[in-house]
Amino acid sequence: KAPHFNRVIETVLWSDPQPKKGCVANKKRGAGCRFGPDVVQEFMAREGLGLIVRSHECVMDGIEWPWGEHSVKMLTLFSASNYGGKTTNKGAFIQLLHGSPATPIVVQYEAEEVSSLQVDVRNVHHLAQLVVERKGELRRAFAAAGEGAGSSGCGALDEDCLGMVSVERWGEVLGTTLRLDLPWSNIQPLLAPFVDEAGLIDVERFLNGLQPQVAKGKVLGKADCALLEVLCSRCQHLSAML
Repeated sequence: KAPHFNRVIETVLWSDPQPKKGCVANKKRGAGCRFGPDVVQEFMAREGLGLIVRSHECVMDGIEWPWGEHSVKMLTLFSASNYGGKTTNKGAFIQLLHGSPATPIVVQYEAEEVSSLQVDVRNVHHLAQLVVERKGELRRAFAAAGEGAGSSGCGALDEDCLGMVSVERWGEVLGTTLRLDLPWSNIQPLLAPFVDEAGLIDVERFLNGLQPQVAKGKVLGKADCALLEVLCSRCQHLSAML
């Protein structure tokens, strides 16, 4: 009986919902199964259940109805906000009222303090690579923006010099040329940390010596993490442009 009992516990612990019908092995977990809405509906009808509350799966809002709240009455509940110090998810708990247990009251919350997060920053490197790939186009854009010969840091006859630009102008040119609506003034310390005392960026140095200042696995503060969340949200866009 022990092996059978262990198999039941393993299946309960590691099984997850899936969009499609049926039940298949849960290859992602390496144990349990992935079950569809038809499996849950059949089980609830047979057992006379009005609501199933499951957990052991991180969901970003702390609560999730896999097939919609008004479809199959099963929800995923996850109470650990900022799970493992790596995920900016909310936590949640529910209250079940006597007389209407199938309509839970949901309470969501977030951890107040997160001192640092381990963040995968591959998208910063995607962005840096995109800048390198479009360097010629960016050179023309900076020149057309009026930051060429005779501008700050350039000689009057030095037509190839792109000079020094403000962080604001730097961001405007990048945003317009790359067609990316990003918080460039916040990204600047990661991509172009070399600014002079007046707060100006050497465009030539930026384009010719671009080296992202963030290494994979570095522990970042809250401000950097917020920025990287924006970059990560644009991952598909950035990857598609490379």
